[in-house]
Amino acid sequence: MKNDFFGVEDMPRRRFLELGLKGGLALAATPALMRCARTGQAPSRPQFAFEDLNRVIRKALEKGGEFGEVYIENRVSRSILLEEGKFKSAVFGISQGAGVRVIAGDKTGYAYTDDLTVDGFLRAADVASVIARGSRAVQPVDVREVKRPSYSRSRSPSRPWPTRSASRS
Repeated sequence: MKNDFFGVEDMPRRRFLELGLKGGLALAATPALMRCARTGQAPSRPQFAFEDLNRVIRKALEKGGEFGEVYIENRVSRSILLEEGKFKSAVFGISQGAGVRVIAGDKTGYAYTDDLTVDGFLRAADVASVIARGSRAVQPVDVREVKRPSYSRSRSPSRPWPTRSASRS
């Protein structure tokens, strides 16, 4: 069985150049990852004003519907695959888009866009509204921020769970 593991001092030049090229291509192929590495920060999240979201909801409910919602997704994923200590691949991805859903009775209209602009949202809202066309339009409720209590707990490495005392009765 041939051992392909090399230490820093005994790695052949050709293998060193091959691994360097693979790693460099993985980083060069993902400019957003390089930007994150230089700044030390994740890519910025899309920000939308409540007034813009209210316009989208009004557009979604203008042809009738009892309920309308906007779902915005912005997900960043990174994956580096090593197999037996060897670099196999690196993947960096950004998934982003928005969905608009309208419910009118037993009909549901849904439209998705990857255009994260207000115009893209309005086009999706219009399509969802036409699909779920209802008999009567309802007055939309404005989007606003409301603080609600959290009933779930999560743990992150930077803030571990509080420890309990060792003495129990």
